[in-house]
Formats: sequence, C-alpha cells, structure tokens
Amino acid sequence: MNNFSYKLEKSHNPSMGLIVLQADQRIELDARQQFEPEVNLHISRIPSAATVTTETLKQMEKDLPIAVSLLPNAVDFDVVGYGCTSGTSVIGAENIAKIVKDSCRTKHVTEPVSALIAACRHLGIERI
Repeated sequence: MNNFSYKLEKSHNPSMGLIVLQADQRIELDARQQFEPEVNLHISRIPSAATVTTETLKQMEKDLPIAVSLLPNAVDFDVVGYGCTSGTSVIGAENIAKIVKDSCRTKHVTEPVSALIAACRHLGIERI
C-alpha cells in the first residue's frame, strides 16, 4: 500500500449575519469571540426603544426587513441570527425566519427561542 500526502483545501468560509439591537453593547463582541477567525461575521443593527413594551417589540417586526437588507447583498449567508429574545417572543420565530429569508439570501435563520429549544432537545432536556 502506498501512502500519499495530501492537503484538504477549505472551499468555503462560513458567513453569518447577525441582527443586533441598537442598545446592545455586548452581543457583537461576544459573537466574535465565539467563532473561528475564518467565519465571516456581518452585523446589522435594528432600532430598539429605551423602554421595552409589547408595542416597542412589535415595532421591531416592521424594522426587521430594513435591518436585514443592510447586510451585504453580495453574500450568500449560511445563517442569519436575530439577537432579541423578547422580540422573538412577540414577533414569533416562524415570522422572523420568513422576514429574514425574504430580505436576504440565507440557508438558515436562528434566534434565541429556537436556539434554546434545539439545545434542550440535543441535551435531552424535557423540562425547564
């Protein structure tokens, strides 16, 4: 048997879009620390009110398409994340996914609620 040396070349650096609340001062820094340098992380901000109410969270549903459309048009995203748990609870995970997919090219959409459910399933957690 002959042994041949080889080198695998990376054919794709993953691209992630992240929609961050205007008031959020941490998530962008935290996200950059969580991923390898090869991950292309693109950030857009969404307006967020100083006071959190059902009405201000509903407003984000109207602002979300604009925030997503500010991500680079030339990028085919592997995933776009929406970083607002409260907003997700009001807008709805399915609605967020539809808005994001209608506003940019992405394979997947995530937000805190769906991510929590997926993590619990993966870990076998049935009750919180």
